Amino acid sequence: MQFLLMVVLIFTILAMLAGFGWGGSRGVVRCARACDELARLYRGRVHRAGWFGHPRVSFRYRSADVLVGVFAHGNHSNGHGSSTRLQTAWLDANFTCSISHPPRPTRLTAHDGLMSWQSGWREFDERYSIRTSDRTLTATLMNQVALHQIEQLRRQPHPSGLLVEIHRGGFQISKSFAIQRSADLLAFVRVGLELYDQNLLSATEGIAFLQQPVAQPLEHVVCQICGEPIVDDLVFCRHCKTPHHRDCWQYVGRCSVFGCGEIHFEIPRPAVGIPRRTND
Repeated sequence: MQFLLMVVLIFTILAMLAGFGWGGSRGVVRCARACDELARLYRGRVHRAGWFGHPRVSFRYRSADVLVGVFAHGNHSNGHGSSTRLQTAWLDANFTCSISHPPRPTRLTAHDGLMSWQSGWREFDERYSIRTSDRTLTATLMNQVALHQIEQLRRQPHPSGLLVEIHRGGFQISKSFAIQRSADLLAFVRVGLELYDQNLLSATEGIAFLQQPVAQPLEHVVCQICGEPIVDDLVFCRHCKTPHHRDCWQYVGRCSVFGCGEIHFEIPRPAVGIPRRTND
């Protein structure tokens, strides 16, 4: 009798594990496909994580390393369950800024050494709590463009908890939703990197968007989407002349430079020799 009960118990446990594995594995498979596509677009690397773990993608963006993936919640995350994160480096290790939805209770932030800040956009200030070590710099970073990008990250693909944090030389976007569809993950990364670009542009003094009258020289040219050198198949933006890989441009559909937005590219033309004039 005891043997029979033991057999039934073992089969019950195995059935529960199989059901969990089958249900969980479908999400992992979808996430793996999305990570593969993300890695192809940014010419990055996929890091596998066993049967039930979600893969992650690392790649170079401009001069920084970026890590994207689904993580278990840490001390600075909102909500429950897993979160989709984008992590990269920030230029100032002494600056801290935390923008979180839903807003954090005052009792949890009273002794964190940070100051509260409001954007002046009533709907945004009601929806988020903003804590910073430098109100002046935060006002520079969080302009209307950045605030709308943060809202876009919160809403898509589904409204959820969101944390945008600059802390100890790191830049992190954490969305309390395990993004699994390829299109949704690519959109999350695209808007996240646009926010990163916007913040860098605002934080760096003396840098302005300039139109270049001619295309950049081909020596040591790097694609601004994937960060890899352009050996062949080069195209450049018709407006600002920034070089890209053709396949990167066609996938994104526009120029990668913040503030440009051009949707048409041009192909470098070979130089045509000018006939030397001869004396009659």
